Amino acid sequence: MTRRPVMHIDIPTANRTATAEFYATLFGWDTRHEPNYSWFSAENVGGGFPDVQHGLQAIVEVLRVGDVVLYFPSEDIEADLQRIAACGGTILLGKTRAGEDHYVALFTDPNGVRLGLAGGK
Repeated sequence: MTRRPVMHIDIPTANRTATAEFYATLFGWDTRHEPNYSWFSAENVGGGFPDVQHGLQAIVEVLRVGDVVLYFPSEDIEADLQRIAACGGTILLGKTRAGEDHYVALFTDPNGVRLGLAGGK
């Protein structure tokens, strides 16, 4: 089996501007803001700060302030979700369009840790 890297990290927040400023000041991350999402770029991985009040509705219904969600690349999100369920994980959000030709899904491992999949199919 091929090892999958962490490709993206979400840190849900109720105040994206303040959160982005905190991490930029603390760790030197580059940040940029869009209407309902703020992006960051760290040295080895990128991610963002989803707005839990005004972000993509399907995602913010599942995420909470205080979560840190690691996303893993997926070539077939539906197949990966089936494997996750078979391994004892719980699907929180099935395959959901998150941008043009971009999809995500959210799940928990058997211990309740929230994780995500992301891919173009």
